[in-house]
Amino acid sequence: MRLHHVISHILLFVVFSALSGHALTLEELEKSYEQKLSEVRLEKEKSLAELNESYLGALARIEAKYQKAGRLDEVMLTRTEIKDLTDKKWPLNALPEKISLECAAPRKIYLKKRVEIEQQAARKSTDAADKMLALLDKQAVDLTKEGNLQQALLARQIKAEIESDTELGGARELLSNVMSDGTTQAVLHLRRFGDNVEVLVKHDTRGQISFLSPIQNAQESDKSIGDTTARNLGEFVGAKGFDPAPFTIYRQGEKGKEIGTLRLDGIHGSEEPTENKQSALRLSLDVKAVNPSGSFGSVGPRTSAPGAVRARCQFLIPKSNKVLSGITVTQGGGPILYAEAPKPDVWNEVDATGESRVEHEAGTILFYLKKYPNTILGDAARDYVLIKDLHIEIVRFSAFVVQRFDKNGTELERHDTPEKQPLFIANGDFVTIPSP
Repeated sequence: MRLHHVISHILLFVVFSALSGHALTLEELEKSYEQKLSEVRLEKEKSLAELNESYLGALARIEAKYQKAGRLDEVMLTRTEIKDLTDKKWPLNALPEKISLECAAPRKIYLKKRVEIEQQAARKSTDAADKMLALLDKQAVDLTKEGNLQQALLARQIKAEIESDTELGGARELLSNVMSDGTTQAVLHLRRFGDNVEVLVKHDTRGQISFLSPIQNAQESDKSIGDTTARNLGEFVGAKGFDPAPFTIYRQGEKGKEIGTLRLDGIHGSEEPTENKQSALRLSLDVKAVNPSGSFGSVGPRTSAPGAVRARCQFLIPKSNKVLSGITVTQGGGPILYAEAPKPDVWNEVDATGESRVEHEAGTILFYLKKYPNTILGDAARDYVLIKDLHIEIVRFSAFVVQRFDKNGTELERHDTPEKQPLFIANGDFVTIPSP
C-alpha cells in the first residue's frame, strides 16, 4: 500500500455499504481511502497555486519599485523570495529583522493564508485517518470473530502503515505546534560550541524542528547569552545549504582593532603598510627558535564537539627569501588546512576549511612558516612573510541542549552544566532525528 497523502471523506463507501447491505472488504476500504487522499491533495495544491500566483505578483511589483529607486539590497531580497516560491520551498526563510513594512506586510499576509491552507488540509487528513483507523480496528475484531485471522492481521498491518505514515505525522505536528497566524513557541534552548552563544529554537511552520526553525537569542537577566545574526537553526550551526553565522576566532586589523588574539612563538611580528595603504603583518623568524609557530587559542572544534574551521588570508613570499617558502595552517592534531606552494612576490590566496579529527589539542588553530628543502633556519635572518586579511573562524558547529520545553512553554528538562548537556547537533547535522 502506498500512502503518499492522508486526507478526509472516507465514509462515502461506508454509507453506500450500509445502504446496500454489502460489507466492505479491506481492499475496498483501502481504495476508498487512497481515492479521497488524492482529492484533498489536489484541492490543497489548487489553493496553494492561487495563493502563490497572487504573492508572486505582489513581489514583482515591489521589486520593480525598489529597482526604480536603486535599492539594491531590497531588490535582491525580493528576488530571493521569488526564487524560493518558484522552487516551492517551504517553510520560507525568516526575513531580516530590519526590513521595510512594504516587504514584511505581504509576507505576513502570505504566511497566514498559507498556514490556513496547510492546516485545513491537515485537519481533513487527520480526521480521515482517525476514522479509517477506527474502521480497521472494527474490521480486525469482526474478522477475528469470523475466524478469518489472515485478513484480521492484514487489517492491523494496514493500520500500522497509516499510523507510521510520515505525512500523517507531519499533519498532526502542524495542528499541534503551529498557531493560525504561523507563529510557534520555543521548544529548545541550545548552546553551540566555540563561542557558547545560546539560542531558543522554535518549531518551523510545518510544526517540526528543522534547520529552517526560527531562532532568537536566549536571555538571562534581560541580557542575551551571546549574540548571533543567524535567522534560523541552519545558519546558526552552519548546516549544509545554509550561509553560516560564523564565530570569528581571529580577524586581522590595525593594532588594537583586531578580533581575537594571535600568539607568536619564535616568530617576530610587526605591522607594515602595503601598496594600497592596507596594514599587513610582517613575520620573521627567531633563528634560534624551536618549532616556531603562531596560534589562536584552544577554541576550535574537537571530536567531542565536532565542527569545521575556515582559514582565509593573503600572503606574500619575497623572491629574495633564502629559507622561508610559505605558510602552513593546521588545526592542532590535524587536519592541515593549507600547505600549497606559493608564487613569490605576489599575493597568494588562502581559503581552506577542515574538520576536527582528534580530541587532544584539536581546538588549537596553528600556522607555521615553511622552509625550502635542504635549508637551515640560521640562514633566515633577513627572510620574512607578509600576511593580510587573516580570518580564522568556525563555520560548522556542534550544539548542546540546555533546556527543552513543551508547546506551552513548560520546562521539561534542564542541563546547566555544559559537560552534561546532551549533544543535539554535531558538525552541522542532527545527531538524531529531532522529536517534535
